Amino acid sequence: MKILRTLCAFTLLACASPGIAQDEDAPLLTQYLVEVRCHEILVDNSEQTGQATAEPSNEVSRTDFEWGDLRLHIEGDTLEWNGEPVPVPDDPRVRVIANPVIVLLAGQKSTVFIGQDTVGYFEPTGTGDPPLFVYKTIDQPVGLELEVLVSETSEQGSVYVELNYSSSAVIGREELPGVSLNVGMPQISVYAFQTRVRTELNNWIGLGGQETRQGALLTLLKVSEVD
Repeated sequence: MKILRTLCAFTLLACASPGIAQDEDAPLLTQYLVEVRCHEILVDNSEQTGQATAEPSNEVSRTDFEWGDLRLHIEGDTLEWNGEPVPVPDDPRVRVIANPVIVLLAGQKSTVFIGQDTVGYFEPTGTGDPPLFVYKTIDQPVGLELEVLVSETSEQGSVYVELNYSSSAVIGREELPGVSLNVGMPQISVYAFQTRVRTELNNWIGLGGQETRQGALLTLLKVSEVD
């Protein structure tokens, strides 16, 4: 089982903290719209291997990403894939897994989870020939969790974005005797970071993601002000 394939039936959960109480005489807090776009990058989708080899960019808030001959350049509110200014390229190696939108107040935290709560696998049982297998699950979320907080700056048109990013993926499985399928005990890799960046409104922020069995994860984020 490949984790990003199972995300076709992902759980998408977005929740914000309780409403912020405001003094009637105080100015109203600014309301922001945060768009999150999570991509699956397949660097090599050859039918011969069925897997990808990637060296993903893990740095935060980059403007340039490269996976083999696939390139992304971020120029403000424009995404350029291999030099072509399109939101998502017409390339089977780039897939949008989820595209949630959050509305929140300045200073209010919101969390997005894209993935699944458990991971399944098969384990041999008994000493029969051929062996029997039992299906089990691990109660560990696998996918992307992103906590976002937007705050105002002293300059109009820009904001601070605080991010708590955590992604986990199945990067391998134990081999099962006599079984050619990749369904054994999963090996799960976790990649996490916290950061605070300053960005202009309506501009994309690029977050490099971890390497997966099929390539890499890429998360893009954009903040705009609600009129």
